[in-house]
Amino acid sequence: MNKRSNLTHIKRLLAANRILNVEYEAARAALTREPGTVEAWIMATCRLKVFLRTRAIPPDVAKKLNLVPRDTFHHVSNDDLESYYLNRTSSPTELAVVEEHLLWCHDCLDRLESIERFVKLLRAGAARDGIASEPG
Repeated sequence: MNKRSNLTHIKRLLAANRILNVEYEAARAALTREPGTVEAWIMATCRLKVFLRTRAIPPDVAKKLNLVPRDTFHHVSNDDLESYYLNRTSSPTELAVVEEHLLWCHDCLDRLESIERFVKLLRAGAARDGIASEPG
């Protein structure tokens, strides 16, 4: 990545960060006024957390910034894909964020399929050697 495209990418990340922080702050303010808005606050918190961890710009935020998915650059981490495959995603909101990303990101979908093949091979090897494996 050259210096100019790197600077452009940093500007996009900062803009996305601002949008997600505004979303989070609005949800937090609503939570203090109306306790029934806890789901919106949880969703905003998870979206911000996933963005800060992966630098993956959510599609709705990318649309606000006039970006196409290839402009968002970052993907779901291998650890998060593995957790998703093994049904160990930390929250329903984080699960929704990963599933939404997988709808349009063929690279992450390919990596998820690789993880699936790897886990199946490990389980087959463990079964062949008489080692108990986790259900899943």
